[in-house]
Amino acid sequence: MIVAAAGHRHLLVSYRRCEDEVRLLLTFVRPDFDAASLTR
Repeated sequence: MIVAAAGHRHLLVSYRRCEDEVRLLLTFVRPDFDAASLTR
């Protein structure tokens, strides 16, 4: 993953927050989606 390879702490924190928000949004919008289905 490019973000992890960068190793920049602030970038990693921002990425994780964004990832959490996307998961939360998908929970309400498309409850049938999960992390595994998004990686396919």
